[in-house]
Amino acid sequence: MSEWTNDVSVDPDCLLPGLPAKAVLRDGTAVRVRAIRPDDKERLHAAFARLSPRSVYQRFLHPVNELTADDLRRFTEIDFDDHVAIGLAVGAGSDERLIAVGRYVRVATGAELAEVAFTVVDDYQGRGAAPLLLRELIAIARRRGVRKFLAHVLSENGSMLEVFRRATMPLRESMDHGMRRLVLDLAAVPVRRAHRFDFRKAIRTQWRRFADDSTGAPGYARG
Repeated sequence: MSEWTNDVSVDPDCLLPGLPAKAVLRDGTAVRVRAIRPDDKERLHAAFARLSPRSVYQRFLHPVNELTADDLRRFTEIDFDDHVAIGLAVGAGSDERLIAVGRYVRVATGAELAEVAFTVVDDYQGRGAAPLLLRELIAIARRRGVRKFLAHVLSENGSMLEVFRRATMPLRESMDHGMRRLVLDLAAVPVRRAHRFDFRKAIRTQWRRFADDSTGAPGYARG
């Protein structure tokens, strides 16, 4: 039996219109976009175990060896008003795994400014998980009256800096105690929601890859 309380009397997805939803990463990996729930404590704990020390440091800005029970409660028992968290999941049922999580927390109750952060399991980094989560969080935040996102990113974390710089909306950058301080203006530009997974398009793509492979096209190894 789990050592954590997993009260799911209210389904968080009911609080987020449009979720859960199917989406696809840049490499074709099918994922499910959904709200983080109280019963995600073990999944979140398992996802943390798959992070490298470098990824942990870039997320928390200091070394963290393990998520405590209090951490897991804080990260999963969410009001979806001042604190919103969504994740990307693969698998289903008992085999479901969280591969990425994005969240924002208002700097004060009801504030129009919220701090945003992302965690992506190392094996799935560089596939577009963070941009997908950012688009979804922006759509949610705008409906809830959040007008700006604030993020603190290590200067060495170029991939995360690029996620914000490519968000196609006004971005202010400054240095703050050796880190990049980023402020996104959410009210300035309409935001597209995540693309739904198109199974027919995926099949056509895989068929084209198979056809190219059979003719020895460059970029595909033949056995």
